[in-house]
Amino acid sequence: MKKFIIFILMVFLLSGCYMTTDKSTKTSTTNKPRNSNPTNNMSNTETKSFESLNFIQELKDTGYTVVKEKENATHTFLSVYPTYYKVDDKKLAIYEYNNEEEAKKDSKTISNGGYGIGGAKISWVDVPHFYQKGEIIVSYIGSDNKLLYDLGMILGK
Repeated sequence: MKKFIIFILMVFLLSGCYMTTDKSTKTSTTNKPRNSNPTNNMSNTETKSFESLNFIQELKDTGYTVVKEKENATHTFLSVYPTYYKVDDKKLAIYEYNNEEEAKKDSKTISNGGYGIGGAKISWVDVPHFYQKGEIIVSYIGSDNKLLYDLGMILGK
């Protein structure tokens, strides 16, 4: 019975996960699968602790200027509030957890493509990219190819 309930919940949550972006208005539309290159880059291969300080240092080592924003989040779709950083002129949100298991649990609520978190469907201003490594989830809403490449190198695909 427990497996059946979990199955029903998974079907319900995943039923709205296929979306695409209307690039002319930057809003998401449903009922169309996203392209075959998913933007939900959750890394499941890292086993040692990885925290925001490690990530920020790796960005700096790659040549980026990283500045913590003073802005405080007033809303979050995940179980923790993000800390915002400017990486050169791009904004990243870092969600830091007490342990890797909590981060992985929250990462599983993010749909493939990033347009759904939990039961909420989100219309972003640009393409969402989410990465989970160790104790953090990093989100970048944007399309800068160099930053995306570097995030993938640091956080995994």
